[in-house]
Amino acid sequence: MFRTYCHCTFCQASTGKAYADDIITLAKDVNVDGGGAITFTKNKALFPMQRGICQQCNAPVISYSTILPGLKIAVMPTQLCIPLDITPKAVAHVFYHRKTREIEDKLPKFNSYFSSQLVTVKFVLLLLYKRLTTHKSIVKE
Repeated sequence: MFRTYCHCTFCQASTGKAYADDIITLAKDVNVDGGGAITFTKNKALFPMQRGICQQCNAPVISYSTILPGLKIAVMPTQLCIPLDITPKAVAHVFYHRKTREIEDKLPKFNSYFSSQLVTVKFVLLLLYKRLTTHKSIVKE
């Protein structure tokens, strides 16, 4: 999993904040126990996301997107995922061209739709690579 700060207008609207603090991982690794209380909508972007909103409080819960054929990711608000003291450090600001204010930190800032998508794909592929290289295969001679 990895963490980004997303400045897209969808995240700004759904959180009411300047950006969303999100954890991104493979969708197959996520088990959402929403009890049917999540409503999904789909945006019309080049890489559309199915955005899940809690029916009771109207807050973002989880979003899904297929970023490559056969490769689906899940995006979740960091505060809903795991204890904050063990969350990964953020790796980037994405969709920074939509920022509502300047952010003073040392993280890379991606200022276009395509660069934001590409850096997300990069980190997902790195996640897959780490998984593949840490699994030991058994070779019989």
